[in-house]
Amino acid sequence: MDNLEEELWEQQLKIGIETTEKSLQDYKDRKMKNDKNDDKTMTLVNWNSHCGLKMEKYNDIISYNPNILIIQECTKNDFDYIKNMWNYKNWYNDDLKNNNSEIGVAIFSDYRISFTEVFNRNFRYIIPYEITKNEENKFTIFAVWVNPIEGDYLKHFYEAINYYKDKKMLDNNSIIIGDFNIFANDNNKRLEKLEEELSPMINCTKGTDFYKNLTYYDSQYGYGIDDFCFVSKNIKDNYDIEAYIPSYKWDDAKEKKYRWNGLSDHCPIIVKIKFKS
Repeated sequence: MDNLEEELWEQQLKIGIETTEKSLQDYKDRKMKNDKNDDKTMTLVNWNSHCGLKMEKYNDIISYNPNILIIQECTKNDFDYIKNMWNYKNWYNDDLKNNNSEIGVAIFSDYRISFTEVFNRNFRYIIPYEITKNEENKFTIFAVWVNPIEGDYLKHFYEAINYYKDKKMLDNNSIIIGDFNIFANDNNKRLEKLEEELSPMINCTKGTDFYKNLTYYDSQYGYGIDDFCFVSKNIKDNYDIEAYIPSYKWDDAKEKKYRWNGLSDHCPIIVKIKFKS
């Protein structure tokens, strides 16, 4: 998308020229994809790709131009096939359910990554990484795929949050992003509870058009919200943040496990963070 096209769209939106919802969503989607990543912007893309990351899925998700790509339910085989396309990468599996499990969480990054010095592996798939772009821009990113312990998803997740709060790991340049498995909707208070527990961290979509956008489809319970990005207050105060959820790509005509764009039962979340320098 060139600058002229973008300016024309923005002018139409400002003066209220009628557009279809689909054309507006297509515009927003293309704008996020075609904003070139410059040296001052970090683009995070998180997605539960549902049972693997074959090339059809990979080619679709990288169209959002991530600097950091986090994938839940990535198989080890798919990770091994893709990993050489990235400078820095990691695949993590906790093996609690099955010693031969092939499903885990993958992170691919343009920037140097490592596990943080403090990493409590008793909390399932709440994985803390240190991300280093340069000396002035370092982040702690928790890649999240909340799995149950003794059948309970939320209890141990909130225990993990309190644990890392006590370690002062959620205070500065901290990001929590992923599939939280809370299935929030208008009929429960799970989103409000989540925001309360993570405070003073801030839900990136709050105050935007994408707040409470549906990110997951369950064949029994329907649509809900499972996927989030929270940032520490200092990131919100000192960096420009843009969050985007392409939930308009849900298609009820698709198979139940692949209703998002024919690829997954989850919708990705895209977050752009503009660096200070």
